[in-house]
Amino acid sequence: MSKRDVRESFEKDIATHEMTVMMDTGTVRHVRFKRPNTICMYFDLITWPGRLCYSGDMGTYVFARLEDMFEFFRLETGRKPGKMDLRYWAEKLEAVDKNGPAQEFSKEMMNDVLDDILTGLKDDGDFDAEELASIKKDIDWRLSMCADGEGAARRELEEIKQGGDLLFPELWDYNFQDYTFHFEWCCHAIEWAIGIYDQAQKDKEQQC
Repeated sequence: MSKRDVRESFEKDIATHEMTVMMDTGTVRHVRFKRPNTICMYFDLITWPGRLCYSGDMGTYVFARLEDMFEFFRLETGRKPGKMDLRYWAEKLEAVDKNGPAQEFSKEMMNDVLDDILTGLKDDGDFDAEELASIKKDIDWRLSMCADGEGAARRELEEIKQGGDLLFPELWDYNFQDYTFHFEWCCHAIEWAIGIYDQAQKDKEQQC
């Protein structure tokens, strides 16, 4: 699923969510977001000094960086909603849901790298288009048979490299891990929820 699809899915999922503040004392907060009369796609944001915990249908993740973690995740000036730095945010993880890791092996990323390599070989004149099409077909077939994840896929590519004239670079230098749908959805949720919370705080101040 593309990054755009994750954002679109998130926006549909939370279209009717409402906020309930369970606790709000300085940096100690418990704020819930859910559709009325159901817990489908609900989530809680819980903070205490130096930590933020996201917990809900999409998993549980704990982040650590600043004394007030709402400040860390707030939409900074000049950045569009949904354009967060997932790599930087993932670096701040202290705990990850046992059923939903932040990253996973992506065959799509591996295929993109292989396509770039093969295009380079074609441009260098090492192989003609027909030869490369045959090589790509063999690679695609081998990878489609790998049910054991990244390790098996890498071993298949090493066998191709050692068994012929295909000069792959050292593929172990490449990262084929991408952020999971669940983790990215949660990051969108955190950013959006803090925006809703902040707006509610402003509205309350204006009423006073």
